[in-house]
Amino acid sequence: MDDSLIKKKMKIRLFGVFIITLLIILACSHYLASNQKKSEQMKVKYTARTTVSRIESRLDKYLERADFIKKIIEKANNLDDKKFNEIAELLHEDKDVIEAIELAKDGVVGNIYPLKGNEPAMGLDMLTNPKRKKEAKIAKKSGQYTIAGPYELKQGGIGALLFDPVYIYENGHKKFWGFVILVIDWEKFIHEINLNNLEDIGYDYQIWKKNLSEGTEVTIAQGNCKHIIHPLEVVCKVPNDTWYFEIAPKS
Repeated sequence: MDDSLIKKKMKIRLFGVFIITLLIILACSHYLASNQKKSEQMKVKYTARTTVSRIESRLDKYLERADFIKKIIEKANNLDDKKFNEIAELLHEDKDVIEAIELAKDGVVGNIYPLKGNEPAMGLDMLTNPKRKKEAKIAKKSGQYTIAGPYELKQGGIGALLFDPVYIYENGHKKFWGFVILVIDWEKFIHEINLNNLEDIGYDYQIWKKNLSEGTEVTIAQGNCKHIIHPLEVVCKVPNDTWYFEIAPKS
């Protein structure tokens, strides 16, 4: 056989082997990349869902304090100043996420513990105040707790209000008594649910909700990155509201 023909056939075979090898390498690379992507997606989903679960459990923990006071009011149809201060003192802890506990009979704040530093909130009507009334009215109507904020508080600083509506029975009729309100220190809340740690382990994140009054988006918390690329979105359901948690790997 002609040497040139043999060389030509060998070149064709070598080229064929090269193409097959390349295809195998590409297929393996695609398979590994696909598996890595799925693994990263699972990690992101797990991180998001555990964070959402932590938020929900923390809110439930705070609500237990409001419910404790609420049950006393429901049983006695009222709570005098001295008794309120005694109970609130027992429930309040130093360096606590709960900055203050308030009673708002008929929607008007009449009791605050601790009072020192929170005096500007005294006498505030939650059902008429422009920044508080939407959530307060929703809580009153639904009978479920509602979170308002975060926003700048009357007493200073950034915080959120947890409205827990109280109803009593008079002459066999159910009547709105008012609210037990928890004032949440927002920076401490963010720290307690370990949101800041997400960036340390390589994630960008943002939590937002819709403003119930204006329909606009309100940022609850976010990392340094303001525009997250292709985030995974996990819904966090809270009574009378929905929070949206977006998260994506920095890489």
